[in-house]
Amino acid sequence: MPKWVSSERNSGLFARPLGHRINGTHTRFHALNYTEFSKIIYADVDYMLMTNIDELFDISDDFAASPCSRPGVVDPCFDAGFLVFRPDTKYYHELMNLWRQLATKQYTFPDDQVLLWHYYALAGNWKALSFSFNIRLIIYRPLNSFHFAGGPRYHPPKPWSAKCRPSRKEASDFNRPILVVDDMVIVFWKNLYELLKKYELEDWWRSSKLFRQDQEFVGVPPAYADCIERERVKKVSKPEL
Repeated sequence: MPKWVSSERNSGLFARPLGHRINGTHTRFHALNYTEFSKIIYADVDYMLMTNIDELFDISDDFAASPCSRPGVVDPCFDAGFLVFRPDTKYYHELMNLWRQLATKQYTFPDDQVLLWHYYALAGNWKALSFSFNIRLIIYRPLNSFHFAGGPRYHPPKPWSAKCRPSRKEASDFNRPILVVDDMVIVFWKNLYELLKKYELEDWWRSSKLFRQDQEFVGVPPAYADCIERERVKKVSKPEL
């Protein structure tokens, strides 16, 4: 992180440390230096594609991203979890300079998404992708993607860290229409289980800390649905702090 990002606490928003939100997420900016490529598509690790995206490489604009909110909701923001951009070292250095300028003017530090908005959107150099490339929190059609993003107070945990997990049989048997967010979690596991087999990654998966023998192989329908319901009951019955 640049030296001018202070670690001292401030009297700004909830007295949070300067730069606390951008720590780590700013690394995506370095992709702008990969000028050996004519176009780059960046996706967060919690982003799941549901369709082919080759057509996005044909976008002529320098930068493209999906709005943060679904159509009909006014929200001057785009989501930085899925980006299409033309790499250029000039853009990288200008972003870094803007970052430095904003850091010295504001008592709280802009995160990567705010910084990108200032640089691209406010300058009118932004092509809006369909919200279907940034679906989160709800189910939306066309279902081109799903982003398991959001804070813990209004979004379920990531599929791999959640307490509930469908067994391999439950995931394999899933073939009904996707109607709720919990369905997307099952689709995630169905895809992962199939890829582990296709690319012979079973040994690696079993050696990782994310593997759960009891849930993946012991659970039988409706084990996952029952687990989800139990967690919801716990959440509802938990007293407000």
